[in-house]
Amino acid sequence: MALGAPGAALAFQTADCRFDQRCASDGLCEPAEVVARIQRSTPIDAVIGFHMGDIDLGLSLLDFDSTHVLWGADHDSGAFMLRIERAPPTVELTFVGLDGKVDWVMHGNCGDFQDA
Repeated sequence: MALGAPGAALAFQTADCRFDQRCASDGLCEPAEVVARIQRSTPIDAVIGFHMGDIDLGLSLLDFDSTHVLWGADHDSGAFMLRIERAPPTVELTFVGLDGKVDWVMHGNCGDFQDA
């Protein structure tokens, strides 16, 4: 059944991402304990939901190949980019300020997607 057709159901899936390191733009890194939730609807993954504390965004697919997937979204105070590497399975969340400079980068990993 085509997505959007009457009676079509979206299969929502979620995954938790845990970030254990945050690095400032000056290269100084410190431990972090941040959990974010990613939500996608299958079979369309061009936009995923991203929820982290008070931040609730729809991340658009920017780039992908056999090694990684990259999503991004604008925010009132800048922009977020989420890059998931396939091997080894790691995730990187980058925040770019309104001045166009990287403000911070968090590193971690994401669990497998589960049905919501």
